[in-house]
Amino acid sequence: MTSWFVGSLVLFSVCAFAQIPSEDSRNTNVPNTNTHFTMPVYRTLAEWEAHKKKLRSQILFAAGLVPMPAKNPLHPVVFGRIEHPDYSIEKVYIETLPGYYLGGNLYRPRGRSGKLPGMLTTHGHWDYGRLEHQPLNSVPVRAINLARQGFVVFSYDMAGYNDTMQTPHDFGGPARATVGPRLAWIAVVEFHSRAGLPASIAGRRSGTDLR
Repeated sequence: MTSWFVGSLVLFSVCAFAQIPSEDSRNTNVPNTNTHFTMPVYRTLAEWEAHKKKLRSQILFAAGLVPMPAKNPLHPVVFGRIEHPDYSIEKVYIETLPGYYLGGNLYRPRGRSGKLPGMLTTHGHWDYGRLEHQPLNSVPVRAINLARQGFVVFSYDMAGYNDTMQTPHDFGGPARATVGPRLAWIAVVEFHSRAGLPASIAGRRSGTDLR
C-alpha cells in the first residue's frame, strides 16, 4: 500500500511539473524553400539502428498500422500477358481485404534469369492513375524503362482509380481509413515478393523495412 502511494505521488509530481509547450512547434518552425536542411550524421551502426527503429515506428503509426492488422490470403490473379522484345506486361488483381481488390500491372524484363531487383511504382494524383500517359508524366513509360533495365515492376492503383473503384478516393470514412495503408504496403509488398522478388527490396523506403 505504501509503495503504491509513493509511486502515485512521484507520477503526480512529474505530471504537475511537466512543461507543456504553449504552441505546437510544427506551427512555428515551418520549413520552406529557403530552409537549409542538415543531414544527420550517424557515427556508429548502433546510432543508425536506434534511429531506424524510431523511423519504423513513426511510419507504421502514421500509416495506421499500429497495431498491425491481420493478413488475409491475397488470391493473386495474373493474366493477359503481352510480350515485347525486351519486356512483358501482365494484368494483376489481388484481394487486399476480404472482398476488396486492387488492380495493377506487372512489368517484367525478358531474357534475364536469376534473382532480379523489384520496384513498386505509384502514380500520384494524376487523373488516370497508373494509366496516365502524357508528356509531363507517363507511368507506363516509367515502368517500361525500369523493366528494360532489369527490374520487375509492379504498378498499382490507389483506391478510387481505374480498376480499384470499390471505394472512392476521398478522405474520411472507415473503409478509406482501413483499406488505404494495407493497399499501399502490406498487400502490395507481399504480392511483389511472391512474384519472385526479395521483399526486403520491394518493401523498403527511406531505409525502413515496413514488413
